[in-house]
Amino acid sequence: MATSTKRIMGATLPMVSLSYDAGKSTSEKPMIYGVYFDFAQNRHSGTNNSVTAFGVSARYLSRAPLTDGRYFMGGGVGSYDVKIGRANSKVGGKLFGGYELNNGYFGEVTYHLINKVNGNDPSAVAFAVGRRF
Repeated sequence: MATSTKRIMGATLPMVSLSYDAGKSTSEKPMIYGVYFDFAQNRHSGTNNSVTAFGVSARYLSRAPLTDGRYFMGGGVGSYDVKIGRANSKVGGKLFGGYELNNGYFGEVTYHLINKVNGNDPSAVAFAVGRRF
């Protein structure tokens, strides 16, 4: 029987996320395509654990940047390198949504969907506050 992922990796992994958008949204083009890189790491119960993801994404914005802010939602798919003691590369993806202000600040909730590693499911929810430049 597989050991619980939460027991192995802990309840929280700090994450760094970077993304590059190819273009800007307009009322005629509310969809933005890009690439993303996500990295999370911790040491829990004597084991070094990490998740490294690189993939492509699409984000749909609720309206053109004419108002103070707007909602967005999107998804992505890519390669996820999950290390729970040792490396395992998997195909994974993410679904996300949030709210973005016109000055670039945003809040986002993401669900990472990752295939099982050694019988453990490393899929997880991530919360982010950031700024787009």
